[in-house]
Amino acid sequence: VTGEVHFFTGGVPDGSPAQKLRLENIKHCSISPSSVPYYIATYQPGSKGGPAFIRLYRYPGFETVLASRSVFKCDNLKINWNAQGTAFLGTTSVDVDTTGSSYYGEQGLHYLDMSGASTMVTLSKKGPLYSADWHPNGREFCVVYGFMPAKATLFNQKCEPVFDFGTGPRNQVTYNSHGTVVCLNGFGNLPGYMEFWNREKLQLVSKFQASDTTFFQWCPDGEHFVTATTAPRLRIGNGFKVWHYSGQQLATWSVPGATDELWEVRCQPVPAGTFRAKPVIGVQASITQESKNKPAAYRPPSARGTASSSLKLHENEKPQVVGVAAAVQTEEVKPLSKSAQKNKRRRDGKKGEEVPSTSATAGRFTQAQRDAVAMATCLTAPP
Repeated sequence: VTGEVHFFTGGVPDGSPAQKLRLENIKHCSISPSSVPYYIATYQPGSKGGPAFIRLYRYPGFETVLASRSVFKCDNLKINWNAQGTAFLGTTSVDVDTTGSSYYGEQGLHYLDMSGASTMVTLSKKGPLYSADWHPNGREFCVVYGFMPAKATLFNQKCEPVFDFGTGPRNQVTYNSHGTVVCLNGFGNLPGYMEFWNREKLQLVSKFQASDTTFFQWCPDGEHFVTATTAPRLRIGNGFKVWHYSGQQLATWSVPGATDELWEVRCQPVPAGTFRAKPVIGVQASITQESKNKPAAYRPPSARGTASSSLKLHENEKPQVVGVAAAVQTEEVKPLSKSAQKNKRRRDGKKGEEVPSTSATAGRFTQAQRDAVAMATCLTAPP
């Protein structure tokens, strides 16, 4: 079959297809994880210098394109649906970065949904796109991106940034099953630090390290998770550990033999709704003590007793509210200019000024004269 996608019903691809989607030069398609109605995402690479196309259809009405986006610099596409199957994130990539700024090529992130919206997600730091994960409600997502130390940003459905988690040694983001806790971690060639954030309060709850980890997965209850060291990524020290997101290690298992290998670990799936969401724990003592007990940097004997240098290889950015919420906060705390302060004092003075009750006193000065006296008093008053 060339340029066609065949759809079969009944669970068995037997006989003639129930529906056909014909697209020239189609390379990839993906079916939404939702129930009826189903949505189909497709990818057509560009040809002869033209753009590639990412499209969204509703099964079986392939005559109408719900959303479409044309993309240059796209050799491959990775599709990440939300749990409801109503929207997806498309990660585009090219193997060669023509600007020469990245060894890993060039990547972009695009958003399409069933309402027809299609836009590129604007990322505030250049570099690779490591991970993107949807909130279980399908109305927000978090992205880890940029040259190390990587940045993590929370976006809403309009692809507007909501919160910036700052920068750090991380390359993965995952929500727990209830969407109440967000985990940012850095595994592989990173030291294995894990940060757990209260999603509602956007507050760091705990931070600890799981060295030599090659696999991470939340348990269905949304409180515990599994880390593992597996082959072929690492062939020594294979095993797995079960943790609580507070940092407490509850169980550990290692392969019995020195030459034995562990290839895969998975949590046992359970039906949706088996576990109810529990309140997120408070900030752990390890977070408050981290800054107090932070060890001093090593200094050679020849430099001891002298003023320390403030030179740093890189400066980590702090977490902050961004986007519309940040604009509202800035407006609330924006200092008044000198002229605005004078006008405010004048208005406050008028509010506190007693108005004479008798008509004779009221007629002694005109309104213009009273305004002039108030202005003169305001201008001569000390700041």
